[in-house]
Amino acid sequence: MRSVYAVVPLALETHDLELHIAERCRFSRYDALIIAAALLAGCGTLYLED
Repeated sequence: MRSVYAVVPLALETHDLELHIAERCRFSRYDALIIAAALLAGCGTLYLED
């Protein structure tokens, strides 16, 4: 997986952004964490299972 995808460690910055997104956008904390991690990793597109 590492040869294909960038692996970004979870950090306090990710957690702080997750809380902000969950509160501001009313997403679940689980969904907000995925979004926060994608934003901090510089992803241009985020695909969801739903």
